[in-house]
Amino acid sequence: MTQADLYGGLVVNVNKQKGKRGVIAGAKAGSSGYVACFNREAADLIVALVRDYKGAIFGHGIDYYFKKWKKLKLGVTLKDLRRSSIYWIAHNTTLPPVAIKSHARHSK
Repeated sequence: MTQADLYGGLVVNVNKQKGKRGVIAGAKAGSSGYVACFNREAADLIVALVRDYKGAIFGHGIDYYFKKWKKLKLGVTLKDLRRSSIYWIAHNTTLPPVAIKSHARHSK
């Protein structure tokens, strides 16, 4: 991220995921990897939220949060937001396609 003049001070190694039933297991094949928060203000908010937190940050399985988000009727899904950040990186930075693929945690 810093190579593309983006913030690179918060990086998370995604190697596990919580399944639909709340069971933590290894990430899906090809979807583990390092993901950077490329915005300083967003990274600061995330750090402030988790700094003194004890316990699981997300106490439920992913479906719980998808359903909760859907009830807000915002017109976009959580996956839409993820895709839009990847789209923005691809069109507004000098990151090579391989780095964008890795950030998206895609195998291809």
